[in-house]
Amino acid sequence: MTKRASVDMGRLDALIQQELAVFCPFEGFSLTLWRDLAEPNGCNWNGRLQPLPKCTAVDTRWWDVIPKLRSCYNLDAIEAAETA
Repeated sequence: MTKRASVDMGRLDALIQQELAVFCPFEGFSLTLWRDLAEPNGCNWNGRLQPLPKCTAVDTRWWDVIPKLRSCYNLDAIEAAETA
């Protein structure tokens, strides 16, 4: 299992925005993040990006942003206790 850094939801959102900025301003996307049960690979969150009509990204590599960050980060356990 891959060791992931632990981050809070706000930091995760910022990381996603940084990654997306390479392709299109963040305002060009709708982002939904949610906590999930830990998968066999250890990841405890998921997300969905949807380009908005004003998105100018023609490069489809933005599709890889969520899978890339899921392989590196988990949501803090502290936040899990607060939302339970």
